[in-house]
Amino acid sequence: MHQFRSQRAYDVYRMGFASGVPQNVAKSGQRLMQKLVTVRSIQDVVFIKRLTRSIKNDGRIVIAVEDKWVISFVLEEGFGAKEIDIERWKTRKL
Repeated sequence: MHQFRSQRAYDVYRMGFASGVPQNVAKSGQRLMQKLVTVRSIQDVVFIKRLTRSIKNDGRIVIAVEDKWVISFVLEEGFGAKEIDIERWKTRKL
């Protein structure tokens, strides 16, 4: 579980479901995470899906899953994705 930020993300990765995550989101998230754990550089990630930087400006990269759910992670060149998490995207109020 060392690559994952939360138990919920690890459960989605391993089992395709987790408490509090809609079933369709968990299945789509599982497929994305299975690809994500194999990447080693940003070039590998770009082939998976469109990327966004976190609005929190915390260095995390975000991939949209479904609805308002995203997978966020930190990319360490040479090592790959770490601190992988699945979470609801919080929209910014202007």
